[in-house]
Amino acid sequence: MSRVPSLGSVVNVGRSVVEEAREQEITFLAASTAYYAFVSLIPLLLLAFTVVSFVASDQLARDVVSQASGLLTATGQEQLIDFITNPQGRGGTTVIGLVVLAWSAIKVFRGFDEAFSTIYATDGETGIADQVKDALLVLTAIGAGVVVLVLTGAATALFPSSRSSALSARWSNW
Repeated sequence: MSRVPSLGSVVNVGRSVVEEAREQEITFLAASTAYYAFVSLIPLLLLAFTVVSFVASDQLARDVVSQASGLLTATGQEQLIDFITNPQGRGGTTVIGLVVLAWSAIKVFRGFDEAFSTIYATDGETGIADQVKDALLVLTAIGAGVVVLVLTGAATALFPSSRSSALSARWSNW
């Protein structure tokens, strides 16, 4: 026989959750993690534009700008087209983007590590060197996963086989 919780017990559980969240400063931990995740978007976009600029044509640059036209001023649109189509300054932009992206990613992983250590009351005595090492390890694993994903996609696109076509046909008939 199932027991239906009373309204009083639901309210008590809610109060306990709110009290624990305040005690563990969960909103502060979430805000700091969200901040560093947001900050890492800017260099990520910078790197994406740098990669696109290596393979971009003038038409692709104009398509990108037309998609972002509501967000950019006329000067911003011109600068974006120039950035995508002009090869000067890519090296410096790439280095700066990689450094800021690595810094932001390390801060995000450190924030997660500290947040989970605080919330679950685990050993938070790991030093900064261990936290940076862990973050770099995770960053390397994610980077390797992205590389494998891109290479697999490229290999699939470049070397389609009749076997994959047969599998696609079989699944589409399902």
